[in-house]
Amino acid sequence: MGLLNRGNSSAATLRKPLPTNNVSTASSVVSQTDVLTANSGGAGTKGTLMLAYGPIASEHGDLVGKFGDSSLVITSTALTTEVPFEQVMARAGANQNNVDGGAVDYSAYLEDGEYYVVYETGRIYYSKADNSTTVSASYKYRQLTTSGSGSGGGGGGSSSGSSAGGASSGDATYMSPADFTATYASATTLTITGLPFTPTTAQFMSVKKQGTSGTAVTYTPDTYAFSYDTSTGILTVTGASFSNTDTFLVTVVGPTKMMDATIDAQKNALIRDVSDQYANETLIDTTNVAAGTNYYPSTSGLQMDSYSTITIQGKTSGGVTTTIEATNDDAASPDWVDITKSFTDLITAIGGNATYVDANFLLAPTGRDILSVKAIRIKSVTSTSTNVVKYNIRRMY
Repeated sequence: MGLLNRGNSSAATLRKPLPTNNVSTASSVVSQTDVLTANSGGAGTKGTLMLAYGPIASEHGDLVGKFGDSSLVITSTALTTEVPFEQVMARAGANQNNVDGGAVDYSAYLEDGEYYVVYETGRIYYSKADNSTTVSASYKYRQLTTSGSGSGGGGGGSSSGSSAGGASSGDATYMSPADFTATYASATTLTITGLPFTPTTAQFMSVKKQGTSGTAVTYTPDTYAFSYDTSTGILTVTGASFSNTDTFLVTVVGPTKMMDATIDAQKNALIRDVSDQYANETLIDTTNVAAGTNYYPSTSGLQMDSYSTITIQGKTSGGVTTTIEATNDDAASPDWVDITKSFTDLITAIGGNATYVDANFLLAPTGRDILSVKAIRIKSVTSTSTNVVKYNIRRMY
């Protein structure tokens, strides 16, 4: 099985537990040490490093780590001082609530020897203090194990069994909200299948191979060129040396829910589309209505469920008297009450009228407060059959 991480930066305000899997499986927090190579160059040289596993656990191993509560220990004369991600963003003048999943590089705002960590992805941004390139990183992460086998070594991170002819068996290590596999295709390519989303090349954080000799090699985009073909699922790692007897552990950072990785921007989620936040209706627009009492849109009224308020526009002449009625009665034949005085005419700015006779008006609840009623209707009394009657409404959520 492959390794799939869905990451936000350490700027997130809520602490997250380490990921688990819904299947029945053994689970443990294990220690790991990666020896990484920083960019060459002296003090002030910028760069990034990617740990082999993630998210990085807290000191006690139960949560995703953060600055001040982390299992991560960096040993290097080049990287000497960790600073919190929020502090670096503040230096950059960025909004720390605009969570970018650690995709944006703020290393330009680091002093010599400083580094910050994106704990959910295991990425480290740094500015070197000297020309040393060796960085030792010790940390904890959650390991899930399950027994199984897979073609070409499957997506398993390690295998305690034997592998031959492109097949492997034994215990496969994985972290995954959804299973996927990474199988041998050639000396530099793997076939990725089963991902629940279509990743970009930038989302492949590392590929770790375990050969039959027991020697593990980790490839990261920091030192190897990654290329992913979405049509075939082929991941190419330039300079890799894969074998059909290797097993593979592929780390992919999944897209965050509020992040558009394609354009590197925060999403704004609309609960309701703007065009659905109101409804305009013409209830009647005619002349010479027969003398009598009519209700619009009907005697049962207009339902206000889900709507918070309403405005009513009228244009009448020829002896037409208009009033507004409402009800909260659930009966089949509800009792209606006259609420005309609760409206203000937006044309004249006068409220409290009991009726509107042969008038042009645009009514809104006085004070433009929420109008919380079950149903509303317009009562229109025509005294003769020579008249003009026009009513339009606008309901708002």
